[in-house]
Amino acid sequence: VLLFLLFITCTVHAQTSQPETLKRYLSLTNSFLQDGGKWIRQNRDMIPGDTSSAGYYALEFYRGINANTLQFKLKSYLPLRSEWKIIGELLLSWNAKKQIVVLYGVGSDGVIIAGESELITANELHLLSSSTNAEGKVEESKEVFGFKDGKIEVSSSTKKKNTWDQTTNVI
Repeated sequence: VLLFLLFITCTVHAQTSQPETLKRYLSLTNSFLQDGGKWIRQNRDMIPGDTSSAGYYALEFYRGINANTLQFKLKSYLPLRSEWKIIGELLLSWNAKKQIVVLYGVGSDGVIIAGESELITANELHLLSSSTNAEGKVEESKEVFGFKDGKIEVSSSTKKKNTWDQTTNVI
């Protein structure tokens, strides 16, 4: 009974003393989970006749192992094969010591990614990440996950020769 009361006390304290950035992150993740957590957009750059060219991209979000963790899959739809292919599995979570969101993920092509939040607002999560491909080449990128007018927006830009390239919309 004493252990149970201690657990309840710690849980209530943890819920009432959340940092403002954590509250914004959790509010944003709840937005991403709307409509079953599934978001789809057409690929405007699809190459007709190319069997590996995606017709659509999708993000599927779901709650992780705890309230501060969000997992998601990035998928592409290959219309000439009539199949959805998972191209990435990622995880966002709160790092209480650093007071930031961390990102970890893997891609179907062997890439691994790790990153940290730069900025967390009521409507956007900005991440700076580093990815390493299967050959060992490292690339830096910025991702922005936003929620505006009931829709998710995800954009990405890559650093090349100390300059950030043009931002591309993922979803």
